[in-house]
Amino acid sequence: VTAVLNGGLAPLSFPKAIQSTVVGVVKGNGEYPDLLVQCSSGESEAPMYYCTYKSKDLSGRLVYEAPVAVSSIPWSREDLAVRVCAVGSRIYGFHLSAGSGKIMSVYEFNASSRTFASVASVPVSGIDYGVAGFEVIPQENGNIEVLVLCDDGSVYYPTLADRTHSSYNSA
Repeated sequence: VTAVLNGGLAPLSFPKAIQSTVVGVVKGNGEYPDLLVQCSSGESEAPMYYCTYKSKDLSGRLVYEAPVAVSSIPWSREDLAVRVCAVGSRIYGFHLSAGSGKIMSVYEFNASSRTFASVASVPVSGIDYGVAGFEVIPQENGNIEVLVLCDDGSVYYPTLADRTHSSYNSA
């Protein structure tokens, strides 16, 4: 993937980024979707960028305009990652705080202004264990399903097919 830079092409890169992850796609005006990319820099904030699809180069590689910073969803190292997904024709960002007061925050993305606006914050109850991760899955009916991965502190080992003993035991 390349980007237009000073009239030429360069690898798609982001300022101060140690790692970058595509967290969402937006249906733009091109053959391929535009990208929402979140970057990790080792700092407390994780900046997000909007990359507009431009074209393909002669080798068939996708070419994007230079990344543009967007208003990022509030996030800190103590929290879980942000998830971005399309629900119908709208793009939403989801953030789950992992601390003792677990709160799911929902943001709607405005592609023209390239900003996320807060829509709702909902306390999450019924999770007695530490949250290790989460995923947001859009459903065909326009609803979303949120999967939460928890750590109950137990260690689990696979068993053999005959279920006689743990595959880690020598007996």
